[in-house]
Amino acid sequence: MKKGVLKVMLGSVVLEAIIVCIFILIGKFNDIAWKSLASVANIFLYSIPCLFYARVYDNEKYRNLAVVGTIVVGILALNSILSLWGLLGSYAILQKIIYTLSIVMWALAFISWALSFESVNNLLNLFKKIFISLLSILGLILIIIVWIEKFPEGFFSRLFYVLIVLTFGAFVCILILTRMFKKELINQSNEIEEKIEIISNDVIPQVNEVNIEPQSQVNTQEQSINVVSNNQNNEEVIEILDDNNQNNNL
Repeated sequence: MKKGVLKVMLGSVVLEAIIVCIFILIGKFNDIAWKSLASVANIFLYSIPCLFYARVYDNEKYRNLAVVGTIVVGILALNSILSLWGLLGSYAILQKIIYTLSIVMWALAFISWALSFESVNNLLNLFKKIFISLLSILGLILIIIVWIEKFPEGFFSRLFYVLIVLTFGAFVCILILTRMFKKELINQSNEIEEKIEIISNDVIPQVNEVNIEPQSQVNTQEQSINVVSNNQNNEEVIEILDDNNQNNNL
């Protein structure tokens, strides 16, 4: 998945350059030129969250999370491009849905980023859980604010800012801990690869034996049939010789 996302980003950069060169040769930048550049730029920008999802896509436990996040990104990118070209109206309910999906997109992106660091270190796992929990609560509050169209006041506003600070602090702690235990994470990945190689080395010979055994059985059956046929032919020859001897005696 990561290679696919990088190819999309590379293609969007190349397409941007081509569009710019075309309109430079034409000699003027009109509204179509700016909208084309903005559309391709949106594709590039919306590819960034997909890099976070790609980190956990290969893990079967979190693959559904990556798929859902990618679908949300696709919906938002399509909406952005259609709105840019004036193909969508400005409806209040639609704007709220778009804001909600945007919050979900970035929340899932950072959750995917945190889940991508698999480690047996208890401290790192603790901060991962804290970060995911705080980020989920913060995202839920932001969605509520979008739909009620009212920002918290008084004590709740201070509590909201405290939640932002704690979430950011947990994020920084994960960054530091992953650097501290980077060697441990590398060793873990190497151990997993070695286990996969051992399992594959154990399984492949068994598969080959299963494939060889029927062939050997067929060969032995063919050999036994040949022996039986040879014996029958020998018996027939002996009978013919006996008949000839009896005739000669007569």
